[in-house]
This record gives sequence, C-alpha cells and structure tokens, in this order.
Amino acid sequence: MNRQTVKRLLVAASVASGVAAAYLMYRRGESLFAIITRTVTNPVGALASEVGNVVQTGGATNDRNAA
Repeated sequence: MNRQTVKRLLVAASVASGVAAAYLMYRRGESLFAIITRTVTNPVGALASEVGNVVQTGGATNDRNAA
C-alpha cells in the first residue's frame, strides 16, 4: 500500500466511526450540539465511549421505540 491509500483508509475509517458514534448518541437522546462537538473533535474516541455505554447498559437506550 502506498502512502495515499493509507491516508484515504484512515479518513474513511474516521468518518465511519464518527457516523456510528453520532447514531448511537442520537439513539441515546444526546443534543445535536453535543453530538456534533464530540464526533467532529474525536470521532474514534466518541465511538469507543458510546460502545462502552452500550456494553454497560446492556443495550438499553432512551429510544422512543423501546418498550
């Protein structure tokens, strides 16, 4: 792999992790401002934090579709 391919892969992984973190934060009921600031400044850390939250709560969210 050349340097350009590695850069593209890292950017794609960063964007994907930010999108996944934003979705998990949205389902949990975070404000839009909090979602934007956390996912833009640290997308990988936000994803790790949200996955940790899901694991701790056993998948329970504040989702309006939850029973």
